[in-house]
Amino acid sequence: SLEDGYFKSDRIVIGKKCTVSVRGYVHYGTEMKDGSILDPDSFLMKGEVVEEQTIWQGNPAQVIS
Repeated sequence: SLEDGYFKSDRIVIGKKCTVSVRGYVHYGTEMKDGSILDPDSFLMKGEVVEEQTIWQGNPAQVIS
């Protein structure tokens, strides 16, 4: 990502049996734990940690169940 004129990056951790749906975007510095789901057209912002077996939706993505 280009922020304030600098290139910034970090790891993305995606656990077992996770789903990143169509047009789901995952920013750097995030973690999706086992079995979590990012719904279609959702954007997971940097620094977010998606807990196991949860569903996230929206822009920015938030937990819905």
